[in-house]
Amino acid sequence: MSRNMALATTGGSSGAVTSFVHWQAALDAFLNTLSSPRTQKAYQRAVIEAMRAMGERRVADLTPPMLAAYRASLVARLDVDCEDRLSPSTVHLKLAALRSFLYFCRLTGVTLLGKDLIAFVLKSPKAEVHRPYAVLSEAERRRFLEAAAAQGPREKALVSLGLGAGLRVSELVNTCLGDFSQDEAGSWWLRIRMGKGRKDRLVPVHPSVMAGVKAWLTADGRSLSRKSDRETYLFSTRQSPRMSTTRAWQIVKGLVKEAGIEKPISPHSLRHTMGRPFGRLVNISPDMARYQERVSSPWRFRGPSTLGWLASREHERVVRGRPTPNMRTFRMDGKG
Repeated sequence: MSRNMALATTGGSSGAVTSFVHWQAALDAFLNTLSSPRTQKAYQRAVIEAMRAMGERRVADLTPPMLAAYRASLVARLDVDCEDRLSPSTVHLKLAALRSFLYFCRLTGVTLLGKDLIAFVLKSPKAEVHRPYAVLSEAERRRFLEAAAAQGPREKALVSLGLGAGLRVSELVNTCLGDFSQDEAGSWWLRIRMGKGRKDRLVPVHPSVMAGVKAWLTADGRSLSRKSDRETYLFSTRQSPRMSTTRAWQIVKGLVKEAGIEKPISPHSLRHTMGRPFGRLVNISPDMARYQERVSSPWRFRGPSTLGWLASREHERVVRGRPTPNMRTFRMDGKG
């Protein structure tokens, strides 16, 4: 029977199971419910690996002992002496993907396995406690930016924007020239489109960071004011009009080495560094600056996403005359 057989629309609670549905057809339908392309690829690989490990059976034929045995095989690979050792995060991802797939199959009537049973049998092992992301000190940040400037205007703009706006690496490489805007007060803002959770947010861009962006565009023969350039990506390479996240990683790692920094700095480390070095530079209210200092704590990072929300509210206050939320509702004393 064709693997593309339509899934049943009857809920699993009715007791009807479409046992004839091929697991790959169910997987194709499940992947269409996921929004992020990266999540789709990761979950697809994880589910295919799981189903092949369990004999590529029909989903309706899977039993709790089979699922438990598969989970045990993953947990065994957490052992440091295992040749094909897996990290805790990898095991967590593989189990989360399989759980989500089986939840979907339950809802569509492909299996009768209960949600609580699936959650219990495929529960993630206890996670290790990791230290927070490594962040740059003031001196390290200065050396890091100097190394970037020595490499060229593109590298300087890339790391300046990462540090100054607290962007994720995917947001950095997906930034277009049309995402920058200037308000009536002359301040620059960057709209992050479809960030984490497929949400938009607005973040302030300091003039010194904006100067680096403009220097890169001038060297690249583009301009923020030129209409034809507004749809182009900010960061490009010789091979592509859009820099890949892999290339951004390579640039950051290379600059870390050039600057003589021994910490495990990644592009995401720049996001966590952004609080202290740039907190006093961004043109925002004193309450917001203090809150930025609060969220930049390496032990309690609530991140630029929250700051971006506050900044957008401040933008409304300055430009549109709307009141800013009472900042006293946010704890500044480090207790919550």
